[in-house]
Amino acid sequence: MTVTRAPWYAGRYLELAFEIDVAAGFDPGPLAGFLDAHCEPLAPGAVVDRRFHLAPAAACAGIAGPWITDLAGSRRCDVPPDRWYASDGAVASFGGVQDVYCGLRRIAARQLARAVLLHAAAVRVAGRTALILGDKGSGKSFAGHACLLAGADHLASDKTCVWATARGLRCAGLIGSVRLSLADAERFAGSAAHRAVCARLREVSRDPARVVTGKISLDPSELCRLLGVRPIAAARPSALVFLDRPGDPVALAAIDRGEAERRLAALALADHGPGDPGIALPGPSDRVLAELAGSAACLRLSGRPPAAWFGTELAAELAG
Repeated sequence: MTVTRAPWYAGRYLELAFEIDVAAGFDPGPLAGFLDAHCEPLAPGAVVDRRFHLAPAAACAGIAGPWITDLAGSRRCDVPPDRWYASDGAVASFGGVQDVYCGLRRIAARQLARAVLLHAAAVRVAGRTALILGDKGSGKSFAGHACLLAGADHLASDKTCVWATARGLRCAGLIGSVRLSLADAERFAGSAAHRAVCARLREVSRDPARVVTGKISLDPSELCRLLGVRPIAAARPSALVFLDRPGDPVALAAIDRGEAERRLAALALADHGPGDPGIALPGPSDRVLAELAGSAACLRLSGRPPAAWFGTELAAELAG
């Protein structure tokens, strides 16, 4: 097996320090953009926990199995502390990139002793890291995208991991994609930035792998470039915004710690995927929920505000 002598990419995701090698002549495709959007650069001389190898299938003939075939048709094999990815083509397809990320995020999350996975988007608004929480279909993608259009930095699109460290809580997005709908274009009328996003969505929607339940998947790094905002790898959570009662008038109100903790528990979830048993986060995640509810500003957003509201009222509330 011939791989580049120096690692092609070295970074830290959640608490996992990793390196990725690429076989000579093998194209990693858009993988670097995803990694730049979600991972922190690995400090020189840092101890590496896990190594990933990307290679054409023919170069992996001597690697003992068992091999698992992923959704995108690439194959992988774990030989701890290494994971091998083999493919007959480059890792240029969206599905292939997603497969690599799913492996990275699950291995990283299993390293954590005290953590919880939440159904939440996360953005940096007015100097604060806000988690936007809600059930499926509650409007998290819309709210997060509206914040980005107003200049917020991007941290997570749909799933956010919160974990405890010696320096307090940290949060990061689970590497994946931003899912947006062309049907929402009217809700962003007048936004030149969103028109550019729609043009890109129409282009990538020709790939069936990009369309999931009517929404089109876009990688976060590309969305950040289109909007001119920063991707943030990890941050300290400082505000919780729970989406609630879509039919009510728009109102933003503080809630107490007990209610916030109950809502967090209802929005905690597990992550599963083909060929992996799931993240199965260990440890007392209820302690993490209690610490999160006690250390962040806790707000409930009723109704469905227009896109501009997130860049004005929400930003003003968080800034205050």
